[in-house]
Amino acid sequence: IGGRVITQEQISSKEMYLAIPYGTSKEKMTAIKKSIDYANSRGIKILVKEIK
Repeated sequence: IGGRVITQEQISSKEMYLAIPYGTSKEKMTAIKKSIDYANSRGIKILVKEIK
């Protein structure tokens, strides 16, 4: 629908910004860390910002 097609060759990097609540539990942080590690293994950088 009038969209633009982007090919793999046009993508130089992949990043995702993730905002998490201040004081997120240790268990949730462990799960987030696992997700970050998996994303890194797939060439994706996740930047986490703790917000109040």
